[in-house]
Amino acid sequence: MDALGEYVDRRKRQWTWALTITSSLIAIVVEISVISRVWINPIPGHSGFSFDVIPVFTALPLLLCLSMQLGVRKARKSGDISSKMADAMEIAGGILIMIIYQAIGDLMRLLR
Repeated sequence: MDALGEYVDRRKRQWTWALTITSSLIAIVVEISVISRVWINPIPGHSGFSFDVIPVFTALPLLLCLSMQLGVRKARKSGDISSKMADAMEIAGGILIMIIYQAIGDLMRLLR
């Protein structure tokens, strides 16, 4: 591979990492907000088991997307998947995290 190809691959990996980190930070902030509104300072008028387990259910998409990204990285290192396909799957996981947690954040704002 020539120098330009290596440079492009390195930049793609950097942007993939940046997307993963950004989406994970957004997810953590939203999850803290959900936990705060459900367990620490409950919203008046909302209670019961179905309301108390909301933070558990909102954490599942984050865990699934991050475990998918870790699995993709393992598959890339072992050579089971091409680099191009691995990048696409990691980017899709980061975008899914951002979309899901933006929607969860909007729903929590509606509950105020």
